[in-house]
Amino acid sequence: MDLASLIEEIGDRDSVATFIALGQEGRARIPGKHGGTPRDYFYLPIVIEDKPGQLSNLFQECEQANVNIEDLSIEHSPGQFTGLITLALSKSDAEKLASHLESRGWNVHLPKSSGGSSI
Repeated sequence: MDLASLIEEIGDRDSVATFIALGQEGRARIPGKHGGTPRDYFYLPIVIEDKPGQLSNLFQECEQANVNIEDLSIEHSPGQFTGLITLALSKSDAEKLASHLESRGWNVHLPKSSGGSSI
């Protein structure tokens, strides 16, 4: 099914469900990092102050905790002096880093797996 067909059948729940299922099947066939199998990352959201050096400080904390960052995203909060950086890590690294950062006074949210469950 292509996008034009989806638009024509947008009111048909079964057609939309089929379109989504086909997309998920296609995504599952895309290789993971370096062509390997896809991994189930855990995402650790961390509130950071919007000031110079904060990202560097966070990366230094990751080094001290001896964790490997697989990916990251940064969101800014309009009108506020904070942002949210979300790190993608293995489950064990997410647990280790969350504990490390909390002990150092960072504002850390619960890690979530790419499947949606919290640790």
